[in-house]
Amino acid sequence: LAKLCDTIHSLYFPPGIITMFFLVLFVWIVPCIANQLLSSFLREEIQKGSKQLICSMPGPQGPPGAPGISGAPGNAGRMGFPGKDGRDGKDGGKGESGEEGPQGRTGNPGKVGPKGKAGAIGRAGPRGSKGLKGHPGKSGVAGKKGPRGGQGGLGMPGPCSCRASKARSAFSVAVTKSYPRERLPIKFDRVLMNEGRNYNTSSGKFICSIPGIYYFAYDITLANKHLAIGLVHNGQYRIKTFDANTGNHDVASGSTILSLKQEDEVWLQIFYSEQNGLFYDPFWTDSLFTGFLIYPDQDYLSEL
Repeated sequence: LAKLCDTIHSLYFPPGIITMFFLVLFVWIVPCIANQLLSSFLREEIQKGSKQLICSMPGPQGPPGAPGISGAPGNAGRMGFPGKDGRDGKDGGKGESGEEGPQGRTGNPGKVGPKGKAGAIGRAGPRGSKGLKGHPGKSGVAGKKGPRGGQGGLGMPGPCSCRASKARSAFSVAVTKSYPRERLPIKFDRVLMNEGRNYNTSSGKFICSIPGIYYFAYDITLANKHLAIGLVHNGQYRIKTFDANTGNHDVASGSTILSLKQEDEVWLQIFYSEQNGLFYDPFWTDSLFTGFLIYPDQDYLSEL
């Protein structure tokens, strides 16, 4: 220090500069002296790793040290309060279709909705091809019986004068149409024989003009349908027959004997719906209705 002071005195400096120099020197020396006095007290701290020199000015900050060993994890803290709901995210893309599930149970039928308005009438479609010929239509209802005509004039005398020979009545007729209407007299309009003209082809009925005992019979060809046919006397069934359709043509027949009075009526008719399998073919089959007088009533013969 003394050497330093001599060196300074040997140099020439202005008085102001010298004063400032000594002031700076004083400020620098005082910490050194204090450092010497406190060195014993601070030695222990220096040995622990303090590298800072008290006598020197603080230098620039050094680089960060290596990270220390991770400490033991602390105890879990308390659960915090729930945060506010975040904003809704954007809609995700359409997922792939899943497998089809099993069919559920059929629900209860709903109520019938109100009737909708009628739609507009569409355009007429193209004309179709000509269809197959249909079955003959049903016969019309028989008309009312007309008034009885007046007595005819006297005819030509016959070859025999006996009374029994004057009592003649017989007929045999056939149909010309298939599948007649149900519960109406069947009109046999093709006459094979009509002795006495007691069978009426327009009404399909036999009208008795000579009281007595009569024999009636029928032979009916059927095809494609069952046949339920009966013989009617004054509105009452006397006999009924039924023949089932077996896929082939068949013949149904029946016969009986009746006692008739004048104006009694006898006819054939179908007695069950859709069982009208009567069939007609002009080339190889017929359906016949036949009747004739066996013998007249004796009282009637007495009046002749």
